[in-house]
Amino acid sequence: MDGAVTQERVRAYWDRQPCDSELSARERLSREFFLDVERQRYALQPHILECLSWIDWPGKRVLEVGAGVGTDARRIVGAGAIYTGINVDRGSAEATERALRVFSMPGVSLQRDARSLDFPDGS
Repeated sequence: MDGAVTQERVRAYWDRQPCDSELSARERLSREFFLDVERQRYALQPHILECLSWIDWPGKRVLEVGAGVGTDARRIVGAGAIYTGINVDRGSAEATERALRVFSMPGVSLQRDARSLDFPDGS
């Protein structure tokens, strides 16, 4: 299987079921859904919260590759970072964008391929 086919299969997989979306049976992309995913994610992977606490976030410009449904994005933005998240698929990018809006948080979520980003140098 060539790289283009593999990448398309990865994109299609995550588009159908963004990372961690299976952790909640609540109405998809609702406030309750995002809170439920957050509870479940950090219960299963408490080390993530510890790692996030090591960073002095205020004012830092952050690019998160593979933002899933925006769970860590909300923590990062809530800690004062200037946030951009990318996902290879549309479904995850939209979920992260929705999470930020539902919680009235700034930030940008884009569908992009991390192997070829179109951001200006030094940004």
